Amino acid sequence: MKESCEKIEDRIIPDVLKNPKSNKMHSLKNSVFSFYLLVFSLKSFYLLIFSFYIIICSCRRERDYLEEALRLAGNNRPELEKVLAHYGKNQEDSLKYKAAVFLIENMPWHHYPEHPGRADYYLQIDSIFAIKEKTKSQIKSLIDQIKIDTKQMEMIPDIRSIRAPFLISQIDHAFETRRYPWAKSLTFNDFCEYVLPYRLDKEPLEDWRPLYEQLMATMLDSLAAIGASDSIVCKSLMSLFDVPPGFVLMEGRFPLPLKPTLYLNMNTASCHDLTLYTQFVMRTAGLPVNYDFTPQWANRILGHDWNSIFIDGKTVTFQLFDWVPFGRHLPSKVNDKMAKAYRRMYSIQKESLILQPLKEEIPPQFRDPFIRDVSEFYFDPVDIEVDLTIPFSGRKQIAYIMVFNNKDWSPVAWGTIQNKRALFKKMNKDCAYLAMYYDNGVFHPASDPFYIDKSGKKRILSPRSDKMEKVSLVRKHPYFDMKVIREMMPGGKFQLANRSDFSDAVTIHVIDTLQAMIPHFIRMDDAIACNYFRYLSSDKGFVFMAEMEVYDEKGQKLTGKIIGTDGSAGNSGRDKTKVFDGDMLTYFDAPVISGGWVGLKFSKKEKIKEIKYIPRNDDNHININELYELFYYDRGWISLGTRTGDITHVLNYDNVPENALLWLRNHTKGREERIFTYENGKQSWW
Repeated sequence: MKESCEKIEDRIIPDVLKNPKSNKMHSLKNSVFSFYLLVFSLKSFYLLIFSFYIIICSCRRERDYLEEALRLAGNNRPELEKVLAHYGKNQEDSLKYKAAVFLIENMPWHHYPEHPGRADYYLQIDSIFAIKEKTKSQIKSLIDQIKIDTKQMEMIPDIRSIRAPFLISQIDHAFETRRYPWAKSLTFNDFCEYVLPYRLDKEPLEDWRPLYEQLMATMLDSLAAIGASDSIVCKSLMSLFDVPPGFVLMEGRFPLPLKPTLYLNMNTASCHDLTLYTQFVMRTAGLPVNYDFTPQWANRILGHDWNSIFIDGKTVTFQLFDWVPFGRHLPSKVNDKMAKAYRRMYSIQKESLILQPLKEEIPPQFRDPFIRDVSEFYFDPVDIEVDLTIPFSGRKQIAYIMVFNNKDWSPVAWGTIQNKRALFKKMNKDCAYLAMYYDNGVFHPASDPFYIDKSGKKRILSPRSDKMEKVSLVRKHPYFDMKVIREMMPGGKFQLANRSDFSDAVTIHVIDTLQAMIPHFIRMDDAIACNYFRYLSSDKGFVFMAEMEVYDEKGQKLTGKIIGTDGSAGNSGRDKTKVFDGDMLTYFDAPVISGGWVGLKFSKKEKIKEIKYIPRNDDNHININELYELFYYDRGWISLGTRTGDITHVLNYDNVPENALLWLRNHTKGREERIFTYENGKQSWW
């Protein structure tokens, strides 16, 4: 890495790059080169990637890839040749030699960010892991305090930094797993792709296998002795690496990738980190476990990462620290819909967009050559052909299909343009989409939004400004998990008593049905005097009460000592005090499924006239005195005006274009907002 940029350029740039009319040169300059230049300012690294791009895109024969990779290694070439020589001595190491060739041939694109403050950074992360009692907001605050100066970031290419002892150790330890019965059936190609690789993403290089093996050796030997199946091995390892005390699942990623052994102390992680951790564990065991992900859910905020393995002809999903049984990871996410599914590979995927001969810039999401489309393993996909009815001033070869991420459109796939039409392959049904162009770092609309219904039929959402309709809106986001809560609450009882054991309790109201998770009022004809008040959960309710308020005949709110079932489910801290904290997003999650209760003990006998209660909810209904604004999409979001929520918890608009895609925003608070259409007198969510 200490060579001058001029020497590196003279030595590794092929002649084709010196031809300014070269399509390949123009393409890469606009995609890989300019991207890494802007982000990392490391000319030698970009030139390295630049050169390897040309190699991959050229018509060279397969046997040339190794030599080209070695040539790009520069001063590090002797280290890689030591590895090849080490395994080339003996015939019994022929498979290890082939494995080394596989790793080296695909090595030039792999890299990791280095930073001079990495050691201190790891100490800060360790200190966060050491905190046993913490919340998501506390974790976010602590991580936000970690400052990483990106100007000091240096991108280290594997091809120019890996040393022979490291690579030999990784290969030898990977081959030791082939003695396990569950690994013997693997093809050599699958072994190379899913077990052999020394890295998973952009973590720093570390010889992690020996420490992981040390922790797992006894269990793996026992499982091998009984000829355990893949599923048994996975389940056993998941129990060995069980959820640590005080574990918190966080959103977002750590500022710098963690080294592999740091995961062993982890009790705070995102789904990305859990997926990596799971793969380190399973790879050590010789199991061909995948890193799969969807970049953005089609119907809610964020994307997701998870692990999968192919067992008995089926793709089985799981992850360390899962709260659901093995294999139920994705099936448990009944409300989450993906538009695309991808798999992170070690080998270069030649169908990747970054490796196509283009004359245009491509967005960062698709500048990764290691991503494989695996949508067909997760849903029955359809190919979507879209008319690009909105022209672009310049010529474009690629269009992008977008889904909504609660605030903006996010790309999930790309398609080639021919005759003003774009073809997007292997997309999911029952999702809403928008086609867009990408230019100068900005996405531009290329079509009207549309959705694909459950049968695969496309419906274009082109607003009719000549025909308006009235709409009544009750939420800004679908119910999702709240549907289950609505089913659990009926049967819950509100009771008044004079004795502390409620043996003389009078039931004044029983929850029948809950159509909306909004404030509810129980008004009595005559006030009732009592010493105690409580809500008694239904037989399957876990209480799940967010807020309760009690009023006397004069409309004064009554206070008292909070009483009820002690504790919380899973020691989550969501105890009985949450019902009286004034926050409708906190709630009592009782440690018992039935018989849980919460209430007040008054200092003296009080007369109760009215009770207000709010079940566990997501606060996405229409709230009193909060400001809302409705938009429809027509080459951009167009406002239909603002409204303030009132006691009806309904917003009415009478000037909405028919066949429009709509979006209701809350300007007062919150972040969960979804696009919808208005059909048959109600909101249909996308």
